[in-house]
Amino acid sequence: MLERKSPLSQIRIMGKFGHFSEEIGLTIRESKDFTYLEMSFWDQAMPSLRSKFLELFALKDFPESGLTITLKGGRLIRSGPARLAYYGEPGPEDVLLAMVGGDEGSVVSLSHSRCALHLSGSKVKDVLERGIRVNLGESAFPVGANAFTEIHGMSVLLIRTGASDYELIFMRTTARNIWTWLTETAAQFGYEVL
Repeated sequence: MLERKSPLSQIRIMGKFGHFSEEIGLTIRESKDFTYLEMSFWDQAMPSLRSKFLELFALKDFPESGLTITLKGGRLIRSGPARLAYYGEPGPEDVLLAMVGGDEGSVVSLSHSRCALHLSGSKVKDVLERGIRVNLGESAFPVGANAFTEIHGMSVLLIRTGASDYELIFMRTTARNIWTWLTETAAQFGYEVL
């Protein structure tokens, strides 16, 4: 497998930046070794595929729209009607690719076309709310929630993974613009790049 080179490698500088006194408001860590799959299922195959998924991953049901289901090493996301996405460790990729036959649907790995950042800290929500049109309140966007949305016209997938933790997944072609927006917005709170 080809090694994935980060589109941020020339502009991502490790360290602390912006205005902060004692506490860093946002921590940014690029996720480098991940898998992002998109799965589409043909209508007639949905019942059998649903059964396969539930049995193989010991699930009670498919994820609801806007919520993720945590699997060992990753997350299963409802990305649309008869569509799922998987984001996480590379391990389950082969299983997911093998379990959907061509007569049932398609599974496409988009890992090399995506960039992912893990965002955390006391001001992460304040930073995100300046560019994302999603209510990030606890009741509207709880842990496990996801949204396919935009930052200044650039498509992103936002997943809330903890009380102050988010994953931001986006196209490599928009990585520099998203990085610039993120670091400029975070500067007022102080941020650290790990």
